[in-house]
Amino acid sequence: MSTFRSLQTVRTGLDAARRAMDIVGRNVANANTAGYSRQLVSFQAAEPSQVILSAGRGISEVNVLRYRDEFVDRQFRSRSSLQGYQETRSQQLSQAEQILGNLSDTGLRTAMDQFFNAWQTLATNPSQPFARSQVVSTAEQFLSQADGSFQELKAMRTDLDTALQTKAADINSAAGQVADLNQAISLGNLTQQETNDLQDRRDLLLDSLAKLAGVTSAKQSDGSVSVYLGSLPLVEKNSAHPISWKSGVEADLDKDPALTSTQQSVTTYTWNGTTTPAVFPGGEMKALMELRDQGIPDYMKTLDTLVRTVATQVNNVHNGGDPTVPDIFTIKTNGAGQPFWMGIELNAVIRQSPDKILAGNPPSSGVPPAPGDGERARQIGNLRDAAILTGGPVGTKQVNPGEYLRSFTAQVGLQLQDATRSSDSATLQVTQAETNRQSVSGVSLDEEMSKMVQFQQAYNASARMMTTIDDMLDLMINRTGMVGR
Repeated sequence: MSTFRSLQTVRTGLDAARRAMDIVGRNVANANTAGYSRQLVSFQAAEPSQVILSAGRGISEVNVLRYRDEFVDRQFRSRSSLQGYQETRSQQLSQAEQILGNLSDTGLRTAMDQFFNAWQTLATNPSQPFARSQVVSTAEQFLSQADGSFQELKAMRTDLDTALQTKAADINSAAGQVADLNQAISLGNLTQQETNDLQDRRDLLLDSLAKLAGVTSAKQSDGSVSVYLGSLPLVEKNSAHPISWKSGVEADLDKDPALTSTQQSVTTYTWNGTTTPAVFPGGEMKALMELRDQGIPDYMKTLDTLVRTVATQVNNVHNGGDPTVPDIFTIKTNGAGQPFWMGIELNAVIRQSPDKILAGNPPSSGVPPAPGDGERARQIGNLRDAAILTGGPVGTKQVNPGEYLRSFTAQVGLQLQDATRSSDSATLQVTQAETNRQSVSGVSLDEEMSKMVQFQQAYNASARMMTTIDDMLDLMINRTGMVGR
């Protein structure tokens, strides 16, 4: 190998050491950057020429490797999907518990007790106008407390629906960015350009999509990534298939043909502008959909069942089957005669004329009830301890209104407790998965410092080699032919 070729060989060593120092600097600068993957320079020795006994030609290629483990990534995203689901469920159930928290010891429970107490007072004072006025007042308070919680649950459903739209927009935005990055990465691979930072950005978006909607992904031979929402493709190469949505009045949620639910405006989601429903297999979207379409409606119906059953039983005892006796409560129905959820009001006749409330038994043979007769009011007051409620939180068991209400609030509390425990467990699993990923992709400053010293020494050695060859060339050029002069 000629001396001039030696200069070229040493120059490749200088370039390689400098490039390696650049990568060390990049790693150190991005040690705390979210989604950044540790990079390492890979050297490949240049092959010697065909000349016999020729030395090598230095370094022919310097590749920048990106440390990433696809198995660990899949594990992290799977756990992140579960975390998104459980965290969202826990947060929303906590809000529902706050809405329903006044049902047991205060609020509705107290109002219901006062309502039945008023009837007991009327039973002992059937001729006193104040006792009837107290029945009217406590009945209105009872309905007001129940309707207040019911309306808050309706508002919560609307908020959940709005949150779903916002997150669907986030999914479409992330999917579009993944498609753009796919195109840039595929082009970079074709032109042999470095795409490590682009791949980091794409992986960060895939992490976000997994937590939002429980998506899965698969890497293709051209470097692109296909993203799937269940069995539906969300991203293919450089094309994104967005989620579409529209709002409209929902169908009747009540499976009981004798009832009809409070129908609200909700958003339905389809895939890529088609009629194919977009089903979210996990993540925050799944939790929000379940609570909007099942969890909160179940609470609304349970609350309606309590109030409607009490109102119906009070009416039945008060009128005793006599159509001339006014009901205490009126129950709204639709055109098909089906009662609406929480469509219960105090009868306007009773509100305006409390004296129409009957305390005693109906007259017999034209003889009015005795002035002290409070039997009918006593029977209504005894409904507090009557097993008149079933279904919902108590299943097939028949219980009194107080037990039903306690079972309802206990059910909500247990659901929240389970969701909180599951959320904590999912968070721990994600933390463990992230630790595993950081052990592969994370930047260790101690390791980078040792590499910095290593490549600095390599650069110094190459520079010293360059100086030595320069001295040799100087000797050869300036002193050749001077012998014998």
